[in-house]
Amino acid sequence: MTELNSATSATLLSQLRLSNRDEAGWTIFVERYGPKVYGWCLNRRLQAADAEEVTQNVLVKMAEKLHSFEYDPAQSFRGWLRVITENAVKDYCKGLKNENRGEGGSEILLRLAQLEATEDLSQRLNETFDLELAEEAMSRVRTRVSTDRWMAWHLTAREGLPGAVVATELNMKVVSVYTARNQIQNQIREEIEKLEKSLPRED
Repeated sequence: MTELNSATSATLLSQLRLSNRDEAGWTIFVERYGPKVYGWCLNRRLQAADAEEVTQNVLVKMAEKLHSFEYDPAQSFRGWLRVITENAVKDYCKGLKNENRGEGGSEILLRLAQLEATEDLSQRLNETFDLELAEEAMSRVRTRVSTDRWMAWHLTAREGLPGAVVATELNMKVVSVYTARNQIQNQIREEIEKLEKSLPRED
């Protein structure tokens, strides 16, 4: 992520929930997630004007709901994001249906059919948020462990190198390499859980 977008989903959304006047935060929010929604819409062969409207609806819906959330450790952010996204797109679909009744145009029916696959959009955004949470979790754990232990995890878990090769490269025992990998992996998982628990849910 760029320096501008260094704030995590958890931190950013928590800040925006507390203050709707955080212009810098909203700018980051729109710049980060707007293009993702818009790009998906274009990939679904929507016209540019329709893609822009769907994008705006999704972002506005998320902004509107953000201030009425309650925190619940049992509710993941994925569920919240899915509900918000699908509701926003469904609202737009309803508008197209009304427009179609008024005009009777086949082009509008085509646009409506293209928009009804909301599951794909929700999944793509879920993956985006999950990736950002994972990156933040790794960043937090990285500050707590030694360089050798971190590299042992990185080379085995992310690069897929054998433990023996990593042990030789880092001048560590093989058992120490795998111990470091397992411990760091658990720490990252725990951090992800903490981040998700700090995110809002929709009533």
